[in-house]
Amino acid sequence: MNNVVVDLRALYRNRSDQPSYHLASEDHLRIQVFNLLDKEKLGDWMCDGSALITVIGGEVVVSVDGQPERASELCQAVIPPGRPFRVTAENGPASVQIVWSPPFAKISDINM
Repeated sequence: MNNVVVDLRALYRNRSDQPSYHLASEDHLRIQVFNLLDKEKLGDWMCDGSALITVIGGEVVVSVDGQPERASELCQAVIPPGRPFRVTAENGPASVQIVWSPPFAKISDINM
């Protein structure tokens, strides 16, 4: 990371044209941002590690073990290891940040 402080709202405004990008991809820390179109989804995935999902902008539905929950700007979801999950943009475009722990844990595509 080049900056110590990252303005997530500015990222949402200024980088929404990029489908995804990394804020950090290091041995000790991996942070990805995904910009989704309306109804676009990430997953169905299962990770050997944990994932912290933060909604930067818009609205999403986060499904863990097939159980959906709505989330809007600045809401977070913690996904424990080995739990299947999906993130779907709702009511327009959305942006989410995912912090992976450990940084390069195996992520598998699955069908929920």
